Amino acid sequence: MKKITTILCCIIILASCSNDTCEPGCPDFEVCVGRSSQDMFGTRYYSCVNILDGKYGGTYTGKENIEYSNGEERNIDQIISIGRIDDNLARNMMNLTILFDIDEISEENYRNLQINFSTPESDMFFIPRQSIYGPIYNHLSNSIIYTYIYYEGTGNITDNKLTVNYTCEFFQQSTKHNFTQN
Repeated sequence: MKKITTILCCIIILASCSNDTCEPGCPDFEVCVGRSSQDMFGTRYYSCVNILDGKYGGTYTGKENIEYSNGEERNIDQIISIGRIDDNLARNMMNLTILFDIDEISEENYRNLQINFSTPESDMFFIPRQSIYGPIYNHLSNSIIYTYIYYEGTGNITDNKLTVNYTCEFFQQSTKHNFTQN
């Protein structure tokens, strides 16, 4: 009986102990959040959680102006989603997913671009130069081609309104893209 009482006391003491803060503290781009467990003791657990997803994650619709190197321009309806990269080391990075309506009739293609925020307080981000293999409309041949497309640009989210400016380069051609949320 004494062993059972001792074991029971140890279990209660261990179960009632909890870390009341995120020690030694959370890194940049993370905050300490307390959560209650589902055990019978109501233990509270604390962990560091990334702030970017709750602050900027979501889907944004708007207009995108595309300017080709020959001066031709197009305005299209555009959908852009921003979400977290599933990587503990990428605290300041998110994915910016752009739905490209390639021929404005049927072929849709998603591009996942990495974006980086410079500070937790900043609403500005940059799109570091990166390449993605995929289809793109070639206005010179009036056709869809498959090639490596290089992306680079900047953006910001102010008062929940997204603005993105970036360039696409392929086959010594470039396009300038300016997205503004409705």
